[in-house]
Amino acid sequence: MRTKVLIHTLLLFGLLLGGTVLAQQEGEGDSKLAFGLNLGLQKPFVDIAGYVPVRDGELYHHTAFAPAGEVMAKLLINNRFNLSLALGYGIVGDGFFDTSSYETNILNVDLKANINLMDPGKVNPYLFIGLGMINYEYAATIDYSKDYAANNPETGDLLGNRYFNGSFILGGGLEMMTSPHFAINLFADYRHTTSDELDGGSFQGTSKDGYFNGRVGFTYYLGERPMRAAPTAEELLAEMEQGEADLTDEGELAMFEARLDELDTDEAEYTMENYVRLKSRMDELNRLIDGTENELEELRTNLDFKNQRISDLEAELQRRTSGFGTDNFTLSYESALRNFHARTYENTIQIMGELKERFPSHKLASNCQYWMGEAFFGMRNYQAAAEAFHAVFNYDFSYKFDDATLMLGRCYHKMNNLDRARSFFQQVLEQYPDSEYVEKARQWLGRIG
Repeated sequence: MRTKVLIHTLLLFGLLLGGTVLAQQEGEGDSKLAFGLNLGLQKPFVDIAGYVPVRDGELYHHTAFAPAGEVMAKLLINNRFNLSLALGYGIVGDGFFDTSSYETNILNVDLKANINLMDPGKVNPYLFIGLGMINYEYAATIDYSKDYAANNPETGDLLGNRYFNGSFILGGGLEMMTSPHFAINLFADYRHTTSDELDGGSFQGTSKDGYFNGRVGFTYYLGERPMRAAPTAEELLAEMEQGEADLTDEGELAMFEARLDELDTDEAEYTMENYVRLKSRMDELNRLIDGTENELEELRTNLDFKNQRISDLEAELQRRTSGFGTDNFTLSYESALRNFHARTYENTIQIMGELKERFPSHKLASNCQYWMGEAFFGMRNYQAAAEAFHAVFNYDFSYKFDDATLMLGRCYHKMNNLDRARSFFQQVLEQYPDSEYVEKARQWLGRIG
Protein backbone atom coordinates (compact mmCIF):
# COMPACT_ATOMS: atom_id res chain seq x y z
CA MET A 1 0.00 0.00 0.00
CA ARG A 2 2.81 2.40 0.83
CA THR A 3 4.38 1.70 -2.57
CA LYS A 4 1.11 2.61 -4.28
CA VAL A 5 0.88 5.86 -2.32
CA LEU A 6 4.44 6.77 -3.33
CA ILE A 7 3.79 6.00 -7.01
CA HIS A 8 0.62 8.08 -7.10
CA THR A 9 2.30 10.95 -5.24
CA LEU A 10 5.10 11.00 -7.82
CA LEU A 11 2.45 11.02 -10.55
CA LEU A 12 0.79 14.06 -8.96
CA PHE A 13 4.06 15.98 -8.83
CA GLY A 14 4.78 15.06 -12.46
CA LEU A 15 1.43 16.48 -13.55
CA LEU A 16 2.06 19.62 -11.51
CA LEU A 17 5.46 20.09 -13.15
CA GLY A 18 3.87 19.77 -16.58
CA GLY A 19 1.29 22.39 -15.67
CA THR A 20 4.02 24.77 -14.45
CA VAL A 21 5.96 24.41 -17.72
CA LEU A 22 2.79 25.15 -19.65
CA ALA A 23 2.21 28.23 -17.50
CA GLN A 24 5.68 29.55 -18.34
CA GLN A 25 5.11 28.99 -22.06
CA GLU A 26 1.75 30.75 -22.02
CA GLY A 27 3.18 33.89 -20.36
CA GLU A 28 1.30 36.29 -18.19
CA GLY A 29 -1.11 38.04 -20.57
CA ASP A 30 -4.85 37.85 -19.92
CA SER A 31 -5.11 34.05 -19.68
CA LYS A 32 -8.14 32.65 -17.86
CA LEU A 33 -6.38 29.41 -16.84
CA ALA A 34 -4.85 28.36 -13.53
CA PHE A 35 -3.16 25.22 -12.18
CA GLY A 36 -2.73 23.99 -8.64
CA LEU A 37 -1.70 21.25 -6.22
CA ASN A 38 -3.69 20.42 -3.06
CA LEU A 39 -2.73 18.00 -0.28
CA GLY A 40 -4.60 17.01 2.86
CA LEU A 41 -6.57 14.39 4.74
CA GLN A 42 -9.87 12.60 4.27
CA LYS A 43 -12.10 10.65 6.64
CA PRO A 44 -14.88 8.21 5.69
CA PHE A 45 -18.48 8.43 6.88
CA VAL A 46 -19.92 4.94 6.43
CA ASP A 47 -23.16 3.19 7.33
CA ILE A 48 -23.01 2.19 11.01
CA ALA A 49 -24.16 -1.30 10.03
CA GLY A 50 -20.89 -1.83 8.15
CA TYR A 51 -19.03 -3.25 11.15
CA VAL A 52 -15.78 -5.13 10.78
CA PRO A 53 -14.11 -7.30 13.46
CA VAL A 54 -11.18 -6.04 15.42
CA ARG A 55 -8.84 -7.33 18.07
CA ASP A 56 -10.20 -9.75 20.64
CA GLY A 57 -12.94 -10.74 18.19
CA GLU A 58 -15.15 -7.73 18.97
CA LEU A 59 -17.12 -5.70 16.44
CA TYR A 60 -16.62 -1.98 16.30
CA HIS A 61 -17.33 1.03 14.10
CA HIS A 62 -14.43 3.45 13.66
CA THR A 63 -12.99 5.68 10.94
CA ALA A 64 -9.74 7.62 10.75
CA PHE A 65 -8.05 10.36 8.73
CA ALA A 66 -5.75 9.28 5.89
CA PRO A 67 -3.69 11.21 3.27
CA ALA A 68 -5.04 12.55 -0.03
CA GLY A 69 -3.91 14.88 -2.81
CA GLU A 70 -4.84 16.21 -6.22
CA VAL A 71 -3.70 18.28 -9.17
CA MET A 72 -6.16 20.85 -10.42
CA ALA A 73 -6.86 23.01 -13.47
CA LYS A 74 -9.19 26.02 -13.29
CA LEU A 75 -11.03 28.04 -15.95
CA LEU A 76 -12.09 31.59 -14.95
CA ILE A 77 -15.52 32.51 -16.34
CA ASN A 78 -15.73 35.90 -14.60
CA ASN A 79 -14.69 37.53 -11.30
CA ARG A 80 -17.33 35.63 -9.33
CA PHE A 81 -17.51 32.23 -11.09
CA ASN A 82 -15.04 29.59 -12.26
CA LEU A 83 -14.89 25.89 -13.09
CA SER A 84 -12.23 23.48 -11.81
CA LEU A 85 -11.23 19.99 -12.91
CA ALA A 86 -9.18 17.87 -10.47
CA LEU A 87 -7.42 14.52 -10.65
CA GLY A 88 -6.69 13.07 -7.22
CA TYR A 89 -5.69 10.08 -5.14
CA GLY A 90 -6.50 9.28 -1.52
CA ILE A 91 -7.18 6.63 1.10
CA VAL A 92 -10.13 5.99 3.44
CA GLY A 93 -10.00 3.49 6.27
CA ASP A 94 -10.35 2.85 9.99
CA GLY A 95 -6.72 3.57 10.81
CA PHE A 96 -3.48 4.86 9.37
CA PHE A 97 -1.30 2.39 7.42
CA ASP A 98 -0.41 -0.60 9.69
CA THR A 99 -2.95 0.36 12.36
CA SER A 100 -5.95 -0.10 10.05
CA SER A 101 -8.03 -3.22 9.50
CA TYR A 102 -9.03 -2.08 6.01
CA GLU A 103 -8.05 0.63 3.49
CA THR A 104 -9.83 1.71 0.36
CA ASN A 105 -7.64 3.63 -2.10
CA ILE A 106 -9.55 6.01 -4.33
CA LEU A 107 -8.71 7.66 -7.63
CA ASN A 108 -11.07 10.55 -8.26
CA VAL A 109 -11.88 12.98 -11.09
CA ASP A 110 -13.94 16.00 -9.96
CA LEU A 111 -15.67 18.79 -11.86
CA LYS A 112 -16.66 21.68 -9.56
CA ALA A 113 -18.42 25.01 -10.00
CA ASN A 114 -16.84 27.59 -7.67
CA ILE A 115 -18.65 30.79 -6.66
CA ASN A 116 -16.72 33.68 -5.03
CA LEU A 117 -18.68 35.41 -2.26
CA MET A 118 -17.16 38.85 -2.98
CA ASP A 119 -15.18 40.72 -5.63
CA PRO A 120 -11.65 39.34 -6.01
CA GLY A 121 -9.01 40.67 -3.62
CA LYS A 122 -6.27 39.38 -1.35
CA VAL A 123 -8.64 37.08 0.56
CA ASN A 124 -11.43 35.35 -1.41
CA PRO A 125 -14.00 33.09 0.35
CA TYR A 126 -15.94 30.79 -1.95
CA LEU A 127 -18.47 27.94 -2.08
CA PHE A 128 -18.61 25.08 -4.58
CA ILE A 129 -20.73 22.18 -5.77
CA GLY A 130 -19.70 19.45 -8.13
CA LEU A 131 -19.85 15.95 -9.50
CA GLY A 132 -17.12 13.33 -9.46
CA MET A 133 -16.19 9.88 -10.64
CA ILE A 134 -14.26 7.52 -8.35
CA ASN A 135 -12.31 4.35 -9.04
CA TYR A 136 -11.63 2.46 -5.83
CA GLU A 137 -10.14 -0.76 -4.45
CA TYR A 138 -11.07 -2.25 -1.05
CA ALA A 139 -8.25 -4.01 0.82
CA ALA A 140 -8.14 -5.78 4.20
CA THR A 141 -4.83 -4.89 5.83
CA ILE A 142 -4.54 -7.31 8.78
CA ASP A 143 -5.10 -11.05 9.04
CA TYR A 144 -8.22 -11.09 11.18
CA SER A 145 -9.98 -8.76 8.68
CA LYS A 146 -8.99 -11.15 5.91
CA ASP A 147 -10.42 -14.01 7.94
CA TYR A 148 -13.59 -12.04 8.45
CA ALA A 149 -13.81 -11.30 4.72
CA ALA A 150 -13.25 -14.98 3.94
CA ASN A 151 -16.26 -15.87 6.08
CA ASN A 152 -18.40 -13.13 4.45
CA PRO A 153 -18.37 -13.75 0.69
CA GLU A 154 -19.83 -10.40 -0.36
CA THR A 155 -17.02 -8.54 1.39
CA GLY A 156 -14.45 -11.10 0.29
CA ASP A 157 -15.40 -10.61 -3.35
CA LEU A 158 -14.37 -6.94 -3.11
CA LEU A 159 -10.76 -7.71 -2.21
CA GLY A 160 -8.21 -6.88 -4.92
CA ASN A 161 -10.76 -5.58 -7.46
CA ARG A 162 -11.31 -2.02 -8.67
CA TYR A 163 -14.75 -0.49 -9.16
CA PHE A 164 -16.23 2.72 -10.60
CA ASN A 165 -18.87 4.88 -8.91
CA GLY A 166 -20.01 8.50 -8.81
CA SER A 167 -19.98 11.16 -6.12
CA PHE A 168 -21.75 14.41 -5.26
CA ILE A 169 -19.58 17.22 -3.82
CA LEU A 170 -20.50 20.16 -1.59
CA GLY A 171 -18.04 22.44 0.22
CA GLY A 172 -16.33 25.78 0.61
CA GLY A 173 -12.93 27.34 1.05
CA LEU A 174 -10.68 30.35 1.28
CA GLU A 175 -8.17 31.59 -1.29
CA MET A 176 -5.39 33.96 -0.16
CA MET A 177 -3.44 35.79 -2.90
CA THR A 178 0.28 36.11 -2.13
CA SER A 179 1.04 37.76 -5.50
CA PRO A 180 -0.92 38.53 -8.70
CA HIS A 181 -0.10 34.98 -9.90
CA PHE A 182 0.12 32.80 -6.75
CA ALA A 183 -2.52 31.91 -4.15
CA ILE A 184 -2.72 29.66 -1.09
CA ASN A 185 -5.90 27.59 -1.12
CA LEU A 186 -7.73 26.01 1.87
CA PHE A 187 -10.98 24.12 1.45
CA ALA A 188 -13.13 21.35 2.89
CA ASP A 189 -15.99 19.35 1.40
CA TYR A 190 -18.21 16.33 1.85
CA ARG A 191 -18.37 13.77 -0.97
CA HIS A 192 -21.38 11.50 -1.00
CA THR A 193 -20.80 8.46 -3.22
CA THR A 194 -23.17 6.16 -5.05
CA SER A 195 -21.36 3.20 -3.45
CA ASP A 196 -21.92 1.34 -0.17
CA GLU A 197 -18.69 -0.60 -0.54
CA LEU A 198 -15.94 1.81 0.52
CA ASP A 199 -15.70 -0.05 3.85
CA GLY A 200 -16.48 -3.50 2.44
CA GLY A 201 -19.77 -3.51 4.30
CA SER A 202 -22.42 -3.32 1.57
CA PHE A 203 -23.90 -6.62 2.65
CA GLN A 204 -25.06 -4.98 5.89
CA GLY A 205 -25.48 -1.29 5.10
CA THR A 206 -28.62 0.45 3.96
CA SER A 207 -27.21 3.87 2.94
CA LYS A 208 -24.45 5.02 0.66
CA ASP A 209 -20.95 5.81 1.92
CA GLY A 210 -19.32 9.21 1.88
CA TYR A 211 -16.17 10.87 3.11
CA PHE A 212 -15.04 14.22 4.46
CA ASN A 213 -12.14 15.92 2.67
CA GLY A 214 -9.90 18.79 3.89
CA ARG A 215 -6.98 20.12 1.86
CA VAL A 216 -4.47 22.93 1.58
CA GLY A 217 -2.39 23.83 -1.47
CA PHE A 218 -1.45 26.54 -3.91
CA THR A 219 -2.74 27.81 -7.24
CA TYR A 220 -0.76 29.44 -10.08
CA TYR A 221 -2.70 31.82 -12.38
CA LEU A 222 -1.36 32.29 -15.91
CA GLY A 223 -2.89 35.77 -16.03
CA GLU A 224 -2.68 38.33 -13.24
CA ARG A 225 -5.42 38.40 -10.61
CA PRO A 226 -6.47 41.60 -8.76
CA MET A 227 -5.24 42.05 -5.19
CA ARG A 228 -7.61 44.67 -3.80
CA ALA A 229 -6.33 46.29 -0.62
CA ALA A 230 -6.13 49.77 0.92
CA PRO A 231 -2.92 51.57 -0.19
CA THR A 232 -0.21 52.09 2.42
CA ALA A 233 1.44 55.44 3.09
CA GLU A 234 4.59 54.22 1.32
CA GLU A 235 2.55 53.28 -1.76
CA LEU A 236 0.95 56.72 -1.83
CA LEU A 237 4.39 58.36 -1.63
CA ALA A 238 5.70 56.20 -4.46
CA GLU A 239 2.68 57.07 -6.58
CA MET A 240 3.17 60.78 -5.92
CA GLU A 241 6.86 60.60 -6.87
CA GLN A 242 6.04 58.76 -10.08
CA GLY A 243 3.51 61.39 -11.12
CA GLU A 244 5.57 64.38 -10.00
CA ALA A 245 6.40 65.47 -13.57
CA ASP A 246 2.70 65.92 -14.35
CA LEU A 247 1.68 67.85 -11.24
CA THR A 248 1.04 71.01 -13.25
CA ASP A 249 -2.22 69.43 -14.35
CA GLU A 250 -4.85 70.81 -12.00
CA GLY A 251 -6.96 67.63 -12.04
CA GLU A 252 -4.09 65.36 -10.99
CA LEU A 253 -2.97 67.80 -8.28
CA ALA A 254 -6.51 67.86 -6.89
CA MET A 255 -6.54 64.07 -6.83
CA PHE A 256 -3.34 63.88 -4.77
CA GLU A 257 -4.52 66.62 -2.42
CA ALA A 258 -7.79 64.78 -1.87
CA ARG A 259 -5.97 61.55 -1.04
CA LEU A 260 -3.72 63.39 1.40
CA ASP A 261 -6.80 64.90 3.01
CA GLU A 262 -8.16 61.38 3.45
CA LEU A 263 -4.97 60.50 5.28
CA ASP A 264 -5.44 63.54 7.54
CA THR A 265 -8.98 62.49 8.49
CA ASP A 266 -7.91 58.94 9.33
CA GLU A 267 -4.36 59.45 10.55
CA ALA A 268 -4.82 56.93 13.34
CA GLU A 269 -4.24 54.21 10.75
CA TYR A 270 -0.74 55.44 10.06
CA THR A 271 2.31 55.87 12.24
CA MET A 272 3.41 59.34 13.24
CA GLU A 273 6.59 58.86 11.25
CA ASN A 274 4.66 58.32 8.01
CA TYR A 275 2.38 61.24 8.79
CA VAL A 276 5.37 63.58 9.20
CA ARG A 277 6.91 62.24 5.99
CA LEU A 278 3.69 62.92 4.06
CA LYS A 279 3.43 66.46 5.36
CA SER A 280 7.06 67.13 4.53
CA ARG A 281 6.54 65.75 1.05
CA MET A 282 3.46 67.93 0.60
CA ASP A 283 5.46 71.06 1.49
CA GLU A 284 8.13 70.06 -1.01
CA LEU A 285 5.52 69.55 -3.73
CA ASN A 286 3.97 72.94 -3.00
CA ARG A 287 7.38 74.58 -3.47
CA LEU A 288 7.82 72.66 -6.70
CA ILE A 289 4.41 73.79 -7.93
CA ASP A 290 5.14 77.44 -7.11
CA GLY A 291 8.37 77.25 -9.09
CA THR A 292 6.61 75.51 -11.98
CA GLU A 293 3.88 78.15 -12.06
CA ASN A 294 6.52 80.88 -12.32
CA GLU A 295 8.15 79.06 -15.20
CA LEU A 296 4.78 78.61 -16.90
CA GLU A 297 4.02 82.32 -16.55
CA GLU A 298 7.37 83.17 -18.12
CA LEU A 299 6.74 80.73 -20.95
CA ARG A 300 3.24 82.14 -21.44
CA THR A 301 4.69 85.67 -21.72
CA ASN A 302 7.27 84.51 -24.26
CA LEU A 303 4.57 82.71 -26.21
CA ASP A 304 2.36 85.79 -26.30
CA PHE A 305 5.33 87.81 -27.59
CA LYS A 306 6.05 85.23 -30.29
CA ASN A 307 2.39 85.02 -31.30
CA GLN A 308 2.25 88.78 -31.55
CA ARG A 309 5.38 88.75 -33.69
CA ILE A 310 3.88 86.06 -35.91
CA SER A 311 0.67 88.01 -36.32
CA ASP A 312 2.67 91.14 -37.21
CA LEU A 313 4.64 89.23 -39.83
CA GLU A 314 1.48 87.70 -41.24
CA ALA A 315 -0.12 91.11 -41.40
CA GLU A 316 2.97 92.47 -43.16
CA LEU A 317 2.88 89.58 -45.62
CA GLN A 318 -0.78 90.17 -46.26
CA ARG A 319 -0.15 93.88 -46.95
CA ARG A 320 2.30 92.91 -49.68
CA THR A 321 -0.27 90.72 -51.42
CA SER A 322 -2.72 92.16 -53.90
CA GLY A 323 -6.26 91.18 -54.67
CA PHE A 324 -9.86 92.02 -54.17
CA GLY A 325 -10.80 93.18 -50.70
CA THR A 326 -7.25 93.29 -49.39
CA ASP A 327 -7.79 96.25 -47.04
CA ASN A 328 -10.96 94.77 -45.57
CA PHE A 329 -9.24 91.39 -45.06
CA THR A 330 -6.20 92.98 -43.39
CA LEU A 331 -8.19 94.99 -40.88
CA SER A 332 -10.42 92.09 -39.95
CA TYR A 333 -7.50 89.62 -39.74
CA GLU A 334 -5.54 91.92 -37.40
CA SER A 335 -8.67 92.42 -35.29
CA ALA A 336 -9.13 88.63 -34.97
CA LEU A 337 -5.50 88.18 -33.86
CA ARG A 338 -5.85 90.93 -31.27
CA ASN A 339 -8.91 89.15 -29.89
CA PHE A 340 -6.95 85.88 -29.75
CA HIS A 341 -4.09 87.41 -27.77
CA ALA A 342 -6.65 89.02 -25.45
CA ARG A 343 -8.12 85.50 -24.97
CA THR A 344 -11.53 86.54 -26.29
CA TYR A 345 -11.62 83.32 -28.26
CA GLU A 346 -15.29 83.48 -29.32
CA ASN A 347 -14.65 86.73 -31.20
CA THR A 348 -11.55 85.22 -32.83
CA ILE A 349 -13.56 82.22 -34.09
CA GLN A 350 -16.37 84.45 -35.41
CA ILE A 351 -14.09 86.87 -37.29
CA MET A 352 -11.76 84.19 -38.71
CA GLY A 353 -14.76 82.12 -39.80
CA GLU A 354 -16.29 85.09 -41.66
CA LEU A 355 -12.96 85.90 -43.37
CA LYS A 356 -12.55 82.26 -44.46
CA GLU A 357 -16.00 82.25 -46.02
CA ARG A 358 -15.71 85.69 -47.68
CA PHE A 359 -12.17 85.20 -49.04
CA PRO A 360 -11.81 81.44 -49.72
CA SER A 361 -9.01 82.01 -52.30
CA HIS A 362 -6.94 84.37 -50.18
CA LYS A 363 -3.38 83.22 -49.39
CA LEU A 364 -4.12 83.53 -45.68
CA ALA A 365 -7.50 81.73 -45.77
CA SER A 366 -5.88 78.60 -44.37
CA ASN A 367 -4.35 80.76 -41.62
CA CYS A 368 -7.88 81.76 -40.62
CA GLN A 369 -8.77 78.07 -40.36
CA TYR A 370 -5.66 77.45 -38.24
CA TRP A 371 -6.36 80.32 -35.79
CA MET A 372 -9.90 79.02 -35.30
CA GLY A 373 -8.30 75.77 -34.11
CA GLU A 374 -5.98 77.71 -31.77
CA ALA A 375 -9.01 79.51 -30.32
CA PHE A 376 -10.90 76.26 -29.72
CA PHE A 377 -7.76 74.84 -28.09
CA GLY A 378 -7.56 77.89 -25.80
CA MET A 379 -11.20 77.21 -24.83
CA ARG A 380 -10.21 73.58 -24.06
CA ASN A 381 -12.63 72.29 -26.67
CA TYR A 382 -10.05 69.84 -27.97
CA GLN A 383 -12.40 67.90 -30.26
CA ALA A 384 -13.46 71.07 -32.11
CA ALA A 385 -9.83 72.21 -32.21
CA ALA A 386 -8.75 68.93 -33.81
CA GLU A 387 -11.48 69.23 -36.46
CA ALA A 388 -10.35 72.79 -37.24
CA PHE A 389 -6.67 71.78 -37.55
CA HIS A 390 -7.59 68.85 -39.80
CA ALA A 391 -9.44 71.28 -42.08
CA VAL A 392 -6.17 73.21 -42.70
CA PHE A 393 -5.06 70.32 -44.91
CA ASN A 394 -8.06 70.85 -47.20
CA TYR A 395 -6.11 73.76 -48.74
CA ASP A 396 -3.61 73.17 -51.53
CA PHE A 397 -1.13 75.49 -49.84
CA SER A 398 -0.77 76.82 -46.31
CA TYR A 399 1.89 78.47 -44.20
CA LYS A 400 0.44 76.50 -41.29
CA PHE A 401 0.83 72.85 -42.32
CA ASP A 402 3.59 72.14 -39.77
CA ASP A 403 1.86 74.26 -37.08
CA ALA A 404 -1.40 72.36 -37.58
CA THR A 405 0.36 68.97 -37.47
CA LEU A 406 2.00 69.80 -34.14
CA MET A 407 -1.27 71.10 -32.67
CA LEU A 408 -3.12 67.96 -33.78
CA GLY A 409 -0.65 65.99 -31.70
CA ARG A 410 -1.34 68.22 -28.71
CA CYS A 411 -5.13 67.90 -29.18
CA TYR A 412 -5.04 64.11 -29.19
CA HIS A 413 -2.65 64.15 -26.24
CA LYS A 414 -5.20 66.20 -24.30
CA MET A 415 -7.93 63.73 -25.34
CA ASN A 416 -5.72 60.89 -24.02
CA ASN A 417 -5.43 59.29 -27.47
CA LEU A 418 -1.69 58.77 -27.15
CA ASP A 419 -1.26 56.62 -30.27
CA ARG A 420 -2.68 59.33 -32.56
CA ALA A 421 -0.80 62.05 -30.69
CA ARG A 422 2.46 60.14 -31.18
CA SER A 423 1.77 59.71 -34.91
CA PHE A 424 1.30 63.48 -35.48
CA PHE A 425 4.44 64.42 -33.51
CA GLN A 426 6.36 61.85 -35.56
CA GLN A 427 4.83 63.31 -38.72
CA VAL A 428 6.34 66.72 -37.87
CA LEU A 429 9.81 65.13 -37.74
CA GLU A 430 9.38 63.17 -40.96
CA GLN A 431 7.44 65.58 -43.22
CA TYR A 432 8.74 68.93 -41.94
CA PRO A 433 12.38 68.33 -40.93
CA ASP A 434 13.21 72.05 -41.37
CA SER A 435 10.28 73.27 -39.28
CA GLU A 436 10.88 75.40 -36.20
CA TYR A 437 8.61 72.93 -34.34
CA VAL A 438 10.86 69.88 -34.76
CA GLU A 439 12.37 70.27 -31.30
CA LYS A 440 8.93 70.71 -29.72
CA ALA A 441 7.73 67.54 -31.45
CA ARG A 442 10.72 65.63 -30.04
CA GLN A 443 9.94 66.95 -26.55
CA TRP A 444 6.33 65.78 -26.78
CA LEU A 445 7.40 62.35 -28.03
CA GLY A 446 9.73 62.12 -25.05
CA ARG A 447 6.85 62.87 -22.68
CA ILE A 448 4.59 60.24 -24.22
CA GLY A 449 7.35 57.59 -24.28
